[in-house]
Amino acid sequence: MIDQLRIGNKYSYDDFEANVKERKIGSPKKKTTKDTVPFSNVTYDFSNINGELYWEERTLKYIFEMDATTPEELEEKKIAFSTWVMNVFSENLYDPFVEDYHFIATFADIDFDDSEIEKTTVTVTFTAYPFMMSNTKRVF
Repeated sequence: MIDQLRIGNKYSYDDFEANVKERKIGSPKKKTTKDTVPFSNVTYDFSNINGELYWEERTLKYIFEMDATTPEELEEKKIAFSTWVMNVFSENLYDPFVEDYHFIATFADIDFDDSEIEKTTVTVTFTAYPFMMSNTKRVF
């Protein structure tokens, strides 16, 4: 079964023949602001001082599989795929695993495992806005 991401108007498999093999959609971590009082055992948590909680960015990690008939063809696919993901900056990332929602993501890292000649595994990491965004617009 083909599993692919959509970022902007391009799809990972339809446009680059990169099939999502694995995904790790992390949860955002709560931002904490703590301070200790000198010469005491007291620690104050100011994280909720104005009545709101704040969150760190979310990390999205995807592992793709790519193959080709020749090493040269694989290299061309790797370059095209790399160019696509490395230019992702604050774009909508749609993952079919998370129906009805998308992420606002920015490229963070890419790594190729070239242990086979005509096949590679690509690990791509994105940082994303802490919350998933709804695909449907609500009218109030």
